[in-house]
Amino acid sequence: MSTSRSARLRAALSLALALLMAITAALSVTASAASAAKKQALAYNRHSIGLSGVDNARELGGYVTTSGKTVKFGALLRTARLSGATKADKKKLTKTYKLLYDIDLRKDSEVDDYPDPELDGVTYVQLSNLGLGIPDVTFDSWEDFAHVAMATQKGVINMHMTNEYRQLVTDETSLECYREMFQLLLKANGRAVLWHCSSGKDRTGVAAILILSALGVDKETCIQDYMLTNYYLKEYRDDLEQDVLKYTGSQWIADDIKWCDGTRREWIETSFDCIDEHYGSMDNFLHEAMGLSNSDLKKLRKAYLQ
Repeated sequence: MSTSRSARLRAALSLALALLMAITAALSVTASAASAAKKQALAYNRHSIGLSGVDNARELGGYVTTSGKTVKFGALLRTARLSGATKADKKKLTKTYKLLYDIDLRKDSEVDDYPDPELDGVTYVQLSNLGLGIPDVTFDSWEDFAHVAMATQKGVINMHMTNEYRQLVTDETSLECYREMFQLLLKANGRAVLWHCSSGKDRTGVAAILILSALGVDKETCIQDYMLTNYYLKEYRDDLEQDVLKYTGSQWIADDIKWCDGTRREWIETSFDCIDEHYGSMDNFLHEAMGLSNSDLKKLRKAYLQ
């Protein structure tokens, strides 16, 4: 082998080794960040606010921002619908948390079926434009089940949900609702605000990642908070899985339908990807789509961080 050829080979091997080391280091950093984010999500009893009649009831308090500050406890609450709130739940929301706003992200038909209770001293605000057709999975008849099973096998439900997460950050009616939500947060100026939809996972989940991002929490931590829904709705989702197994005997179908009442990382990543695609970054989205100025973001952080 000639000297020049040997030198080129050594150079190529050296470059390959350097690239391998860089990739390994990047993967190590990514794994470390994911581990830290998951640890944050699991802290403080998974951020539970301890309501017995309301599903998926938790808060954003305790999450750490990239600047090292912490989201205040008891101020930013996310739940499923409040229709089942017990007397003790209502007292906790009004007396312990001193809730100022109850922001309902459901469409009119959902509100009519399961209206929120009146809460003393709490202003109720319905942002119904967010009702873009996210389906409820019900089995009132064999026909209902057959339709859901067929849609699941064809990938329709997953496709539908992916599209919903795209619309929630691109459709003007959705953006208008989230803009109004941020204006309410600015008016609250640190007082407790609660937002919810039906299960507290999709419309509510996107709202949570936008709020956390506005406060300076990193993307992976936002995703881990979103994924906590699968813990909070586990009992219901397990029951759903068993019902489907009983009808079909198919674990594959049962697993797929079970996800209809859970969260998938790919869904929320669709929202992040659409934000990057249309606005270039989350920061640009908050400024351009949400209409938040630097002064607004500073006010939000002063009000909800410590």
